[in-house]
Amino acid sequence: MSDPQNASHRASVKLVCIANNSILLIRAKNKDTFNLIGWAVDIWENLDNTIHREFLEETGNVLWDKKPKLVHVEIKHFPKWWQFDGVVNVFYLLSFDNPFDIVLEEWVYEEYKWCSKEELQNLSVSDHTNKELLLSLL
Repeated sequence: MSDPQNASHRASVKLVCIANNSILLIRAKNKDTFNLIGWAVDIWENLDNTIHREFLEETGNVLWDKKPKLVHVEIKHFPKWWQFDGVVNVFYLLSFDNPFDIVLEEWVYEEYKWCSKEELQNLSVSDHTNKELLLSLL
């Protein structure tokens, strides 16, 4: 579950879950910004495994027959004193017929919401969420 000690970059999947013109966002405990579902690719995983694991861990649901669609890749650079030089965020679109309830990891997250385009415009999101991309997808 950890990255190699000598890695300069970390890879991360970001899942853009859309249903009825709304995007699913989550907020971690003690944070004031929202984020997409997803996180780091573990060293033994491929991107597909990470997508399924992160979706299950962060929503409590299984991605049975959904086919994630690659929509964007970005590289974020970090200051020299951070653990990594940067992260490669790989964004995938998951389309659903209707919004669904999720079961939050209670020790990690405290809130989720399905946001319309108007709500998203006024919402505080993390630097790794890419609000501009999300708005373009709604």
